[in-house]
Amino acid sequence: MLHSLPDGLNYCLALCRRLPLTKLHGFLRPDKAMIVRLRRALRWQALPLLAGFAIVALIIGARAILAETQTADRNASREAIEGQQLLASLLSLAQDAETGQRGYLLTGEKSYLLPYQQAVDGLPALLKRIDEMFPTGSDRAQQVVGIKDALARKQAELKETIGFYDTGNTAKALDIVRGGRGKLDMDQIRANIDAIRRIDGASLASRAERMEQIEGWLRAGSFAALLGIYTIRQSSRSFQEVATAQNALSAKNAALLNEIETREKAESQLRQVQKMEAVGQLTGGIALDFNNMLASSRAP
Repeated sequence: MLHSLPDGLNYCLALCRRLPLTKLHGFLRPDKAMIVRLRRALRWQALPLLAGFAIVALIIGARAILAETQTADRNASREAIEGQQLLASLLSLAQDAETGQRGYLLTGEKSYLLPYQQAVDGLPALLKRIDEMFPTGSDRAQQVVGIKDALARKQAELKETIGFYDTGNTAKALDIVRGGRGKLDMDQIRANIDAIRRIDGASLASRAERMEQIEGWLRAGSFAALLGIYTIRQSSRSFQEVATAQNALSAKNAALLNEIETREKAESQLRQVQKMEAVGQLTGGIALDFNNMLASSRAP
């Protein structure tokens, strides 16, 4: 429709040239209702443009949030893996200490106590790192407390049995081992470590599910962004066409007003000439009648 507007303007200009001047003035007088409708239409055309910009801004913001979420998830995954490695090292040292104790009780060779001594020396630093990794108040703090309590009892049991064996009370040391108290402590350590693994696994699964949801929203948002960009381009093109048509209309209107003014001046001058001709004809007629009257009065 907008492409055919200049032809329509030319047609209106040709039609206006055939109209009387009185009608042209009324035709060119601004219509307030029409201006209001035009402004309202322009506002409605601006809505898709604003919606497109809003969608693009929303997608950019969502991308930024996704990047931050991905960074947080990577950090959480790295911390979970590091925590699992620390707990695995703790369990390995506890098993090494138990293996050294059992070998010493069975053979009496001091060399079998080497893994036990290494575990005893390495556990304090490892426990300190675990406390830093799982601070008090975290969702895994309760399990860490259970691990530390069971480990303390296990260390006490190992030290006690080795002490009885060193003093020659081998039967007492073996009775303590057969009583199963140390096995229960090791089972509790393993159970708490497994509980922490389940907590970490559930947390990672929840994060992965949330990431999939966000990715789905972003895919839908990307499609909406493409639609918004297309809408922006179309709206911008429509605005340009409207502006071009409005400029053409203003130019045609100005030319038409100029032509009307020229016609008014020409018609005013023509009316003055016609008046002068009428006055001349009237004056000539009066003079002719006066001469006829003079000629009649002089006749014998």
